[in-house]
Amino acid sequence: MSHRTRLAHLSDIHLPSSLPRGSQWLSKCGLSALSWLAGKRKKHLSSITDILQQDLIDSAPDLIAVGGDVVNFGTSQEFQASQPWLQKLGTTDKVVTVPGNHEALTRGWKKRISLWGDYASLHEEQMPVLRKEGVIGLIAVSTAVATPPFMASGKVGAQHIKAMGDLIAEAHSQNLCPVVLMHHPPTDITSRRKGLSDHKAVCQELSQQGAALVLHGHTHHAELSWINTPLNAIPVLGIPSFSLSRHDGRYSGAWRMIEVHKEKSDWIISVTERTLDEEDNLQSLTPLRFSQPIKK
Repeated sequence: MSHRTRLAHLSDIHLPSSLPRGSQWLSKCGLSALSWLAGKRKKHLSSITDILQQDLIDSAPDLIAVGGDVVNFGTSQEFQASQPWLQKLGTTDKVVTVPGNHEALTRGWKKRISLWGDYASLHEEQMPVLRKEGVIGLIAVSTAVATPPFMASGKVGAQHIKAMGDLIAEAHSQNLCPVVLMHHPPTDITSRRKGLSDHKAVCQELSQQGAALVLHGHTHHAELSWINTPLNAIPVLGIPSFSLSRHDGRYSGAWRMIEVHKEKSDWIISVTERTLDEEDNLQSLTPLRFSQPIKK
């Protein structure tokens, strides 16, 4: 049996924290806080997060991919308060993070996110980056940009799109399975207000270079879309919010274990979702399985 690498994916944690202070209420931080007080706090529960975080830790994946929106309001006090949560999740050599739109609610967010210490090392201008673990080459891409009020869109940018493609090609050259991690979905499955403004260029580069799998968050729900390539289709997987309660009878918080191994001339990708049932007991949902050709 070939070597198997296990990657855990979670996103949109929205950790409970103190509300904005003083003049912070006059920015998008304040708008986000009003939305939180109006109802989001009843949907995103720390009790869900605690159960799923411990389950993820107990499962001991080889690498953990955090897809953004760890915080709610993007304030300095939130970044400071959320660092211990990341530390509990794992050490920086085992945890890869990308920022979401809630990290980037207002200008100056790159300075504030540095309060995460080494967990913010992938948020600097050198993104995207390639993290190698077993047979997986994880390409972490930032889609986070400060936007006007009532907008939650993202952007990669031409320079970083090209860099992302180069890293996918590098992963192929090192016989690694290229998995791309970002916050916003690259496919056109959300509104313009919430979508990736340069999604067409991103999808074109992903198709041209041949990513095996794309992981995203942002929508808070389970998603499966596709990017067509000349040889195959790239699965694009969105994950439910890590803290989401079963408030509407359909969704609950979740994380996913993605297992990759080589089988002849293909990468075999198995995806199992860990979530909660109606009584908040842990359960595993039927795995997905994808076969992607190994690019020579």
